Amino acid sequence: MAGPPQLFCLNAVKCLADGEKVSFGIVTQLMLDPEADMAQAEELVDFMVRLGLPVTMEDIGLDQVPEEELMAWCRKQCVPGSRLDAVAQGITAEELMRAMHAASAFGASRKQQGKAQD
Repeated sequence: MAGPPQLFCLNAVKCLADGEKVSFGIVTQLMLDPEADMAQAEELVDFMVRLGLPVTMEDIGLDQVPEEELMAWCRKQCVPGSRLDAVAQGITAEELMRAMHAASAFGASRKQQGKAQD
């Protein structure tokens, strides 16, 4: 599995450290991977939550970005020859957007699960 989709071009995330962007990108990539082991994904995201890393769109400010702007960004990521195309050939902007929302929901669920266990 190669690196996660990058979120560097959106103004909402410019003030974040690279690792914070990568953290949410990893969760997104897990949602894009049909072969991802979800038990391992839960362990990884739970670990990220314990470290205080962002695992939801809200954590990195993407919940404040209009859907149209996010979709425009997704389209730019999915062009042939892009970094994302190199790791996930044929992914559409719509699939990437769904994966980001799925990642955010998954991250929120794991955060809630962690609070329930505290």
